[in-house]
Amino acid sequence: MKVADRLDIAFGERAGALHQLRLVGQLELGNLLRLDGVADAAWATDETSGLDQELLAGVGLQGTFIGPWDTLVQIDLGTPVAGPDDGIVAYVVFLKLFD
Repeated sequence: MKVADRLDIAFGERAGALHQLRLVGQLELGNLLRLDGVADAAWATDETSGLDQELLAGVGLQGTFIGPWDTLVQIDLGTPVAGPDDGIVAYVVFLKLFD
């Protein structure tokens, strides 16, 4: 069984006055399981929404694994840690694999 891990760090500027930092760590166990930990932070300025160099940040966990009866299960969980929003977002998808 092959185990791989990865850490990506990116910083950039997007349209307007948005500066973004993204951290991604990945753990992979062969074809059985893939987990990604994600952290994003952005400093945004937008006149329409009233943002003026406001910090927007969040963390999340994404995963993919093979479930029972040859189903592919994809899970995305995330929550904001800075900014105007709050709460938890969960997205779960079940896909059936046919031969």
